[in-house]
Amino acid sequence: MISLVRDLWPEDEPAPLLRLLRGMVLAPMVLSLLLAAGAFLISGTARAERAAAVAAALDSAISLTALVFLFTFTLGLLGVMVLGYVASRGLLVWALTGGLLGALGGVIFGVMVGGAPNRVMILAFAVLGWVLFLLLRWFAGIRAPGDKR
Repeated sequence: MISLVRDLWPEDEPAPLLRLLRGMVLAPMVLSLLLAAGAFLISGTARAERAAAVAAALDSAISLTALVFLFTFTLGLLGVMVLGYVASRGLLVWALTGGLLGALGGVIFGVMVGGAPNRVMILAFAVLGWVLFLLLRWFAGIRAPGDKR
């Protein structure tokens, strides 16, 4: 995997595996925090009691965090390996890959939890995959040749 990872950065960049690991840990953490904040806002408006709102938000945050990390280290890792294999560092390619794999993850998740996934679930997962891949690319310091630093 060293050669696949090496193709994501110019030759003079130090520690490519550490940079990739940093991206693969920080990106899902940030996305999970954003989702947890959203869950807290939604549960706060839906529940009259503060304790019930906090409990619902914590349950959602734990589930969403596990789901985001599971996606990152399965389909996300597969996507990064493919992007490394084809040496693609462009922003648009990473965004499209994240969206496509997110949609695939939404289909898989929908089938696993209840039969047929609906369009809203697939779209939500696609957006989350898109955001995750852009965050991962940013935290890992992956830049296309024309990108500014």
